[in-house]
Amino acid sequence: MSDLDLAGSSSAALVVDCSVIIDALIGDADVRSRALLGERPLAAPALLDYEVMSALRRLAVSGAIGVSDATEALGLFGEMEIDRHAPGLMRARIWAMRHTITTYDAAYVSLAEALGIALFTADERLAKAAAAYCEVVW
Repeated sequence: MSDLDLAGSSSAALVVDCSVIIDALIGDADVRSRALLGERPLAAPALLDYEVMSALRRLAVSGAIGVSDATEALGLFGEMEIDRHAPGLMRARIWAMRHTITTYDAAYVSLAEALGIALFTADERLAKAAAAYCEVVW
């Protein structure tokens, strides 16, 4: 796991997971997270959209955020430039990780591994598990 050198690698792409996106969208992200999301090319598995919508729904239904805030966050998410990737050839790699990482998390890890770039997550459990497979920023 690493603290990304912001000065030295500002153009390096990142695979982002739902935790980072939700933190950025609902205002809990620190300055570093927002800066990284704004200045770097981003990639994610196609399932990111479903995970973000599910998380926003859960937050709205629980009352943690208002429905209008969730709706606004969903609109902002739609404007984010994120290169989405279908599972394709990563299926076998995702399956191979089944003993240590959930299928959903393995989609992010295997994408970072396949692209040779870091995974950016706010999920400590995922960060620890992913460190065996790819560079992790959290």
